[in-house]
Amino acid sequence: MLSNEQKINTICNYLSDLQRTAEQYNATLVQMRSLYLEQLHKMQHIVDKHSKKYINWHDLSSDEQLVIENMILIVGVLYNMCKIQLVYKSSLSNQNIINKIEISKAENNANNVIIQMRQIA
Repeated sequence: MLSNEQKINTICNYLSDLQRTAEQYNATLVQMRSLYLEQLHKMQHIVDKHSKKYINWHDLSSDEQLVIENMILIVGVLYNMCKIQLVYKSSLSNQNIINKIEISKAENNANNVIIQMRQIA
């Protein structure tokens, strides 16, 4: 049986870990948001350029197509990141568990997209 001090230390350690994890995840989200806004600006130029007429995908330049494809990729990553449950209820204890595996996967996916987009730019 844990003493009150041990319980408090366990909770404090958990909360510190959760804070670090959430801050890191938020930093990745902020980077993805920045990338999203950059792409959105580029897409706005495409829409403005072609707004007077119906445009077929094949009538777009390869650069314009790439902007749209990148935007779809970024939105997909952001959507998946927003679906991640940061903590889940443990079936063994009263303390929630930080969903580090899914968080790590989402962060890695986002970081790969960030690197890929920076190489294109």
